[in-house]
Amino acid sequence: MRILHRTTALTFLAALCVTHAAVAETTPIAHYHLKSDEGAIRDTAAPAVLESFAKGGPALKSHGEPKVMSNGPAIRSLAYTGSIKFEDANLCYAAPVNLVRGDNWVVEAWAYATQVNDKGLHTVLANGNGGNGFLIVQSGDQWQLFIGGVGGTNLGKVTANTWTHLAIVRDRGITSAWIDGKKVANQLPVGGGGANNFSLGASAPGKESFNGWIAEARVSTFKPGQFAGATDFLVDTAQAKILRDADRALVAKLITGLATAPGVEKVDAFAERAYDKDWLVAAAKTPASVQVIPGEDNQPAQIMLTNGLVSRTFLVTDGNLGCISLRRADKDIEFVRAIKPEARVSLNGQWVDIGGLVGALDQAFITPDWFYRLQSSGKSFRLAGMKVGPCVKPYEWKPKCNAPIDIPWPALGRRVTFEFAPPENNAALAGLHIDLHYEIYDGIPVMMKTFTLRNQSSKEVVVTSFEGEHLAVQPTNSKMMHVESDYSFALANFRETSSGLGIHAAGSRAPFKEYYLGGGTTRFKRDPNWGSMATLNPAEDIFVRDIENALLISTPPTGPNWTVKPGESFDAFRTFTILNDTTEDERRFLAQRRFYKTLAPQSNEHLFEVHAPSSHHIKHLGPLLDQMHEIGFEQLQAPEHPGSFNYADASPGNIAAMKTVCDYAKQYDIRVGAYQLMMASQGWGSRQDNFNCIDPASKAPGSAFGQSACGASAWADMYFTNMWKVIDGAGMRAFKPDGPFHGDCCAATDHPHHKGLEECA
Repeated sequence: MRILHRTTALTFLAALCVTHAAVAETTPIAHYHLKSDEGAIRDTAAPAVLESFAKGGPALKSHGEPKVMSNGPAIRSLAYTGSIKFEDANLCYAAPVNLVRGDNWVVEAWAYATQVNDKGLHTVLANGNGGNGFLIVQSGDQWQLFIGGVGGTNLGKVTANTWTHLAIVRDRGITSAWIDGKKVANQLPVGGGGANNFSLGASAPGKESFNGWIAEARVSTFKPGQFAGATDFLVDTAQAKILRDADRALVAKLITGLATAPGVEKVDAFAERAYDKDWLVAAAKTPASVQVIPGEDNQPAQIMLTNGLVSRTFLVTDGNLGCISLRRADKDIEFVRAIKPEARVSLNGQWVDIGGLVGALDQAFITPDWFYRLQSSGKSFRLAGMKVGPCVKPYEWKPKCNAPIDIPWPALGRRVTFEFAPPENNAALAGLHIDLHYEIYDGIPVMMKTFTLRNQSSKEVVVTSFEGEHLAVQPTNSKMMHVESDYSFALANFRETSSGLGIHAAGSRAPFKEYYLGGGTTRFKRDPNWGSMATLNPAEDIFVRDIENALLISTPPTGPNWTVKPGESFDAFRTFTILNDTTEDERRFLAQRRFYKTLAPQSNEHLFEVHAPSSHHIKHLGPLLDQMHEIGFEQLQAPEHPGSFNYADASPGNIAAMKTVCDYAKQYDIRVGAYQLMMASQGWGSRQDNFNCIDPASKAPGSAFGQSACGASAWADMYFTNMWKVIDGAGMRAFKPDGPFHGDCCAATDHPHHKGLEECA
């Protein structure tokens, strides 16, 4: 599926702008406020019945004896001058009818809270009740939408002794919340309907009563797509228009910044420049590029990353960003099924979305016809900017050990960083910023994705877990995707059915199976939001290889549960996606090989080597080195075994003995490499030393290979210092770690460098 390419792009973008500029026509079905002569004298009795100023609206009967307050919102003073005071628990106006049903409606009210932090729920307006329907309430210091069976959603801070306009709007199936004419929340889980009750001042007499004044309430309907907050609310329409124009100006400023960022190609239509040869046979020469279509009036925009083999396209609208296409450009294969958050992060145990757009009518496909509906959820981190530059090398590397000298490092291509700011209505996220990084590389159908969380607040934050990729994919085409991360070690990627570690898999029968058998960071899951997907029976599901597993997640098997202090940052692991053009094993594995040679350039190194016997004495290794020279071997691997090389012993005698071997090898230009088991397969110290991994099931020392030291225990403070001292002092010229790859877990809570199981890996 092509998404807005070439001549179609501007057509759809122009249509978007026209749709947003539509003029609304609302029809009130119920409207309540005091008559112009009823609000002049405060503390006089309020009317026993509030008649509707909209024809056909039900009358609201008073419960208790509410009083008049000679105060109302100034902008509404031509319609009325007073309001109704609610100060006793048994006061309210109600009718046994549900006024809000179906779709395309707006409910609004003017309220004045007399307490800035009123504990509990205090109802301004109820349609139904707290069990079946929705309430507009004050809860503590927050205005809130409380939904029966769901709970409350904070909308914004309460300002005491100030008139506030509160509104809930449902337009074509999407519900949003507004305060003083400004949208503050979107995609709220509420529709029409509920119990037969419509009330002001409480959800029922004596229940969840409001402390303050209510001046006006109205329920209206409108034609689909014909609502405009700047003109249709009971607010200062001129001020609302100023707010709307200010919002549009902010979006325009954002998109202007995207289109003019250094390294960006500003275009009228995308050019994928699809490669027309077999990239595995003839190297693709199309350089990676970042293209931006700003859109009419700089409102919606689109961004595409492409290299002639693959492309990823994003829609920017309503101040946020969502992925609308991920394609194998040279083969016209689309991989994206629906728009999801760009990433998800659990902060202090609460999940938040990074980017994403909501409002699509289905999760089975994407069509440009729905773009006008798409909005930011209001709860997610919002797009704040973009930077484009060359790819970044994750570690230092120079060609050596027979690797070709012309391997580019870092790999050639483009790196795009989308900068996200926290949602304004969530004080707990203030000061936290997330940078989402993409890389696209010249000549290979591969993209990388990762993120950085920057803590610019004054409080610590814990990254409990994260999903660095969260992508709704086409079920059949997902079989052509190869996804992996650089968070890679044996236990994290272990599967009972496909790993040599199976002989050691005691964990497969343990209560901590998810840790022991992580199954890798890549998960294809069923999408709970894809309601139109036909459910297959188990036999069919196995036969077609889990066709419903069409939600790609890249997440650590456990944790990380990492604490980020003020001023610090957290870098997630990198997720790489190869978009293959077939499910044929040979082509997929050739693509994977090219991927490693490009992005893990050390895999191009190769030496003809010998693994030394269990000795480090020159009288044994000297003759071996002589033979290696005669045959043409290039490296001696010096293993760490009892009676052999000891990298924890930094004594002068041990270093001198090892240096003798290294010096002897240098005459033949043979490298001696430090072959390291480190912590794996061996215990260190006594139980009292507390150096070793603690098995989460038994709570005693133990790991996959019997026993391993914990790299986050005090053992690490000793071992690594001594290890490098030995390697440098002996003059070793290579380092080959074979031990840490196990990824043994540790449930200790008293090791100095980790708090427990979830952050130990």
